[in-house]
Amino acid sequence: MQIVLVCIMRSALCRLMVYFFLHSQKHPNAGIIIELKYAQTFQGLSKACENAMRQIRERRYDERLRNEGRNDILAYGIAFCKKKCKVVVERL
Repeated sequence: MQIVLVCIMRSALCRLMVYFFLHSQKHPNAGIIIELKYAQTFQGLSKACENAMRQIRERRYDERLRNEGRNDILAYGIAFCKKKCKVVVERL
């Protein structure tokens, strides 16, 4: 399996969009979206993950992948605080 990383940088907002295209004969239409959030406290990790997933859905990050023919998309909302993190995954 080959993974191609596509980055779209929005420097004015200091944001970096990352899409992964998985080149695999077993999964020709797979894609991954990852949104990272920082939580001020460990108790805020769940809320930050929810915010990451909401942002992926509201801003329709999956559209670019779907335009490339990728319909088997996994979205990851990852929140971190110091050395701890929480991950939420959803199939779009």
